[in-house]
Amino acid sequence: MLLALAACSSEKTSGSASVSASTGAHAEEEKLAELTVDEVEARIAKNDGKFFVYDNNKKEMFDSGHVPGAKYLPISDIKASDLPEDKNAELLFYCSNEK
Repeated sequence: MLLALAACSSEKTSGSASVSASTGAHAEEEKLAELTVDEVEARIAKNDGKFFVYDNNKKEMFDSGHVPGAKYLPISDIKASDLPEDKNAELLFYCSNEK
């Protein structure tokens, strides 16, 4: 399983965007890699049913715009039932840096 997490902080960033990624059952023990926006876009375009995108922003932000195909899922309310049953699926969780 690939878990990709965009850091949610109050610090603004400029220019390029990237997300951190971790793989494997013991992801918390592994160093996080980087995915570029282009890599995420290509993975979404592949549309193989093995890549799932979750928006962890506030509902108002999700409603005003989100990554195509993303499902709204508040970070404080993630349950196993919200995630795909396929343990080899790739999951991308993201949020913005609000100020």
